Amino acid sequence: MEGKNILEDLRDLIKKGERNNSGGIDEE
Repeated sequence: MEGKNILEDLRDLIKKGERNNSGGIDEE
């Protein structure tokens, strides 16, 4: 059952990363 929690955490991290990536790309 812990796998589900990890998946949710990974999705959250990806969502945050995508936002950060957008800013970095814009700066370049």
